[in-house]
Amino acid sequence: MRFLPALFLFLIVTAFTCRKTAQKEDQYALYAYKQTQCADAWQNSTTDSITVANVAAYLASQSLPVMSLRIKADEVASVCSACQCKTGKTIYVMSSDDGVTKAKFQALGFQ
Repeated sequence: MRFLPALFLFLIVTAFTCRKTAQKEDQYALYAYKQTQCADAWQNSTTDSITVANVAAYLASQSLPVMSLRIKADEVASVCSACQCKTGKTIYVMSSDDGVTKAKFQALGFQ
């Protein structure tokens, strides 16, 4: 009979001490990149879902953590077909806000 109260006490103590520490919201930053026709470091596609997958794979190869990733058409596309011309789409990446990560994103052209 002494075993049950000891087990119950052990479970209660374990439940309160094994909480995960959540990261605070202010430890994340939203990085934005204006997509080009074909001058990006990753391969663009005719569909945004494939481009998102390509961006995610490229960022992973650069050891950059990605919390979320999306593409949004928020401007009018440039009326030129050169590689450096903008598509009118912006790639948004939520990632950590530490100095090393921020410097890596900025080196890739993210703001």
